[in-house]
Amino acid sequence: MIFVCIIRDVPDISAANYDPLAIEDDGSCLAEIIGCTNNFYTEFDPFANINNQDLCITLVVEGCTDELANNFDSLANFNNYDCNYDIILAV
Repeated sequence: MIFVCIIRDVPDISAANYDPLAIEDDGSCLAEIIGCTNNFYTEFDPFANINNQDLCITLVVEGCTDELANNFDSLANFNNYDCNYDIILAV
C-alpha cells in the first residue's frame, strides 16, 4: 500500500515526501525546509531537509577568535576554544 500526506482531507503536494501514487495518509508529512544542509558552512541549518547551495556562502574556518590570545586567528569565524595565553605571575 502506498501512503500520502494529507492535511485537512487534501493531499499535501508541498510535503517533501509527497507521492502522487499514494492512496492513504500515514501521518508522515515532512514539511519542506529549504536551507544550507552542508555543515562546513556557517549558514548550516540543521532543520533544513532540502539543500539550496546558494544559501551556503561562508566556509567555516576554525581557530582561536579571542583577540587577547597569542594564537588569535583573524580569519577564524568559528571559535574552537584552542587559545593560548601568556601566563603572567605576580611578584
